Amino acid sequence: MDPLIVEPSVNPTDRFAAREAAVNGLWLEFRYQRNLYRYLGHHLRRPEPAVVYDLPLLVDAEESGVITAEEFDDVRTLDFLLSGHRPHDRSLLLAALEVSCVISREDVDRAARCAATLRTAGYDAIAIVGGHEINADILERAHRLGVETDLRRLAS
Repeated sequence: MDPLIVEPSVNPTDRFAAREAAVNGLWLEFRYQRNLYRYLGHHLRRPEPAVVYDLPLLVDAEESGVITAEEFDDVRTLDFLLSGHRPHDRSLLLAALEVSCVISREDVDRAARCAATLRTAGYDAIAIVGGHEINADILERAHRLGVETDLRRLAS
């Protein structure tokens, strides 16, 4: 079926809500990108985007089979892979950041999984989820998995 042709069984309100959620998610990611230091400076100092192919330990780990191609791709497709350093230390620190308006279990699990992959490759890494909302169960899961949270108020 042509992607521009809508199924008649799909409720127009549901379609609109899905599009609105997608736009809100993209807008939130844009805000994080523009405000990395202001939003995440308490998690890591001088945060800046990192590129997986510029991380030799990660590339070597994938090429030597220490991590799988799927694990490498999981890190490569994170919302944000950041480099910086710990607040009281100048050593390299990587952050696996997933951003969603409503933080889900999948966001928490993915950030944790990608940070673990980075640590397996030999990097010091933390996991962070950022967004507007998180329910108590997901917040407890994040704490249990060692995933840091960064909650932002909705823009008025």
